[in-house]
Amino acid sequence: MKPRKNSTACLPCKQAKRKCTGRPAPCKACQNTDAECVFDETLDLRRKVAARRTLGELECYRGLLYSLLESLRSSDEDKVNHILETIRGSALLSNVANVVDAPADLSDASSDNSKPLGNTDDAIAQQERLAADAHSRITLEKLCDIPVFQVPVKPWTAVTDDDHLVSHLISLYFTWDHPLSQIVDQRVFLRHMREGNKNTEFCTPFLVNSILAIASTYSDFPEVFAIPGDVSSKGAHFFNEAELLWKAEEGRPSLANIQALALMSHVLKLKGKPDVGWLLLRQAVQLGQDFGFFQAPRTGHRKWRDTSVDMQSAGATAAWGLFILNSYSH
Repeated sequence: MKPRKNSTACLPCKQAKRKCTGRPAPCKACQNTDAECVFDETLDLRRKVAARRTLGELECYRGLLYSLLESLRSSDEDKVNHILETIRGSALLSNVANVVDAPADLSDASSDNSKPLGNTDDAIAQQERLAADAHSRITLEKLCDIPVFQVPVKPWTAVTDDDHLVSHLISLYFTWDHPLSQIVDQRVFLRHMREGNKNTEFCTPFLVNSILAIASTYSDFPEVFAIPGDVSSKGAHFFNEAELLWKAEEGRPSLANIQALALMSHVLKLKGKPDVGWLLLRQAVQLGQDFGFFQAPRTGHRKWRDTSVDMQSAGATAAWGLFILNSYSH
């Protein structure tokens, strides 16, 4: 019988980087060391539900904070005093939310000590309305987390199997990074990525992982951190995957390889390693020359006028993007 795999380790085992026998607490390691065995599923980056629940809680807290600040700025002295008295007299956020008219997570309202202000029908109705607002209000943060482009994760990366995460990152790349230095043709790339065919010149695992590494720098999703809480580790697992795939290519000049190398150089620059990034960019430029990017159509390595429309468009975009990155690096 195959042994059951534990999906969550306790905090002491995580810190000690040792194998954990899992729930129920205490685990065997904590029993032997007499440590306090605590399981926190929100720290497990594979648990998308826990991560999204945490994100929802943070949105509620942010909304309450903004409403509180606005009330303190614009309300009269009596209301300000009422807000302060409520904060000092009750630790329940639901009561504070009622006073400042803000959406909040009212899950703690079932506590014995939680009562609507005044215990009136109006206060109860207001509390119910605020609870609904917490789930229905559209915030800028929620809009930013909705992927603009829906793409599949397979067969493009081995780092994750989360379609939503990859769609989120691809959308971030084309929203924030791509407009400044266009290396890939957005239309051609997305069409081939959605088709899921690895035997194409326009979308490869090497190129996709390079894009995901860049896009991770713009995301706050817990899955983009190779080391939880370490900002400098954002996208490192995608970058490492791209490096392995590039070694397997053995320097082969191709459209996707040129684009991916240029993007990897950009990642290194964003990580504060411009010298190493410059070496990769020079390699991308050299491959571009070998590929025929910077030669006239009649004498070039590739007969561009005889290639497909997609190759002409994507090739021109990549050549121009290399020129922009090269000029910017200089």
